[in-house]
Amino acid sequence: MKKTRTVSWRAALFAAALLSFSAPALAAEEADSGTYVEGIYLEEMSLQGMTPEEAKTETERRISAASSHTLTVQVFYGDQEAGSFTAALPDLGFVCQNPELLSGAEQLGHIGSLMTRFKERKRLQNSPSVYDLTYNWDIQKVLGLLNEQAAVYHVDPIEATVTKSGSEFYVTESRIGWDMDVDATLAQAMRVFSEWDEASDLVIQAVMVSLPPAASQEALMTIQDKLGEAVTYYSGDDSLGRNMNLILGTSLVNGSVVLPGEVFSVNGAMEPYDAEHGWQLGGSYTADGQVEQTFGGGVCQISSTCYNAALYAEVEIVQRNNHSMSVGYLPLGLDAAIAGDWKDLKFRNNYETPIYVECYASGGTLYFALWGRETRDPGRSLSFESVTLESWTDDTVTYVEDPEVAPGTQVVAGNGHTGYRAEVYKHVYQDGQEIEVIKLHEDTYRASGALVKVAPGEIPPGAGE
Repeated sequence: MKKTRTVSWRAALFAAALLSFSAPALAAEEADSGTYVEGIYLEEMSLQGMTPEEAKTETERRISAASSHTLTVQVFYGDQEAGSFTAALPDLGFVCQNPELLSGAEQLGHIGSLMTRFKERKRLQNSPSVYDLTYNWDIQKVLGLLNEQAAVYHVDPIEATVTKSGSEFYVTESRIGWDMDVDATLAQAMRVFSEWDEASDLVIQAVMVSLPPAASQEALMTIQDKLGEAVTYYSGDDSLGRNMNLILGTSLVNGSVVLPGEVFSVNGAMEPYDAEHGWQLGGSYTADGQVEQTFGGGVCQISSTCYNAALYAEVEIVQRNNHSMSVGYLPLGLDAAIAGDWKDLKFRNNYETPIYVECYASGGTLYFALWGRETRDPGRSLSFESVTLESWTDDTVTYVEDPEVAPGTQVVAGNGHTGYRAEVYKHVYQDGQEIEVIKLHEDTYRASGALVKVAPGEIPPGAGE
């Protein structure tokens, strides 16, 4: 018996549909094989029916349009517009990263069997392929632009100044400065660039940081109260070398402003000590306990007087050194020596407001005062006590030859110094009643023998043995 084959109605229907599709579809495919099929987009633009040459031209047009834009950075000092600067994107290394992104896209829906092409076209209709142009720029070039312009728009703060005339203080105006935060501005530029739609210019606002003056007008206007003062005396007229040094030194220190937390160095305000800077020769202690003439000799009286004013002001003493031998213008333990970089008087302003240093030397009087805003109890007062613990002498005599001494005569160049050990105490009173006694420090002063000058060859036999 001959077998018969049964064809289901579904299979027959599919075969008929395929036969009806094949010839027309193939003919259509052959007719438009040089154009993009439906479902292919260059960004938001459909390329259906366009040739690769037309798509390339459109791609180049879009890249050129994007490259024609600029970056503008606006600058404000607070609420005040300060200006702006602009750069063309190509000058910032602007490039399209994928100019050939459509290469091969024209073949989609045109390659493979009839069924493969049919399925590919259906897929593109349901899920289009979108090709987006991507761009980048040279971060180093953007950073270079910002750094260059940061210098242009930098404004230094103007510090207020204070002077004292009579009993009045006069304060000049201060002004804040501005500086560009380049890193923050670059980050903003990168963020805006990443969100850019390529349809307009890029505009950002520079991140500007205010630079407050260290000494503002408001801060210096708090200087009204005398925190501590001290006076010492010197002999002779103001034309002598040592006394001229006192006048010069106090003129250099006078008017100094010490901001909260700052450390003030008396030596730093006066050095260097040489003739070129106006210093005269004056007596200074040597390492072996003698006195020699040096430029700036005598300035230790300036630092010592300042030390006493600082004690009464109760500022923090950072450095203070006693002399190698005692001095005559202050009690033991209340002096403060200056010697190069290893002996200095330094104090820190431990108040919350600035301190103004006032000082002068004239007619035998050396005066110091520290001014600021008084925050201590008005009933608080201080006194300082020097207590000698022991003393001793050096009976030796040192002879030195001096061609200016007449033969057969002797000139006493120094009577020597008594040695001491002393302590200093701070007494604190509240409304006249002593409430505290504080030992500040203990000092030792060396003794030295007499110094006698004789003519050359006349040092007594056995001297110095």
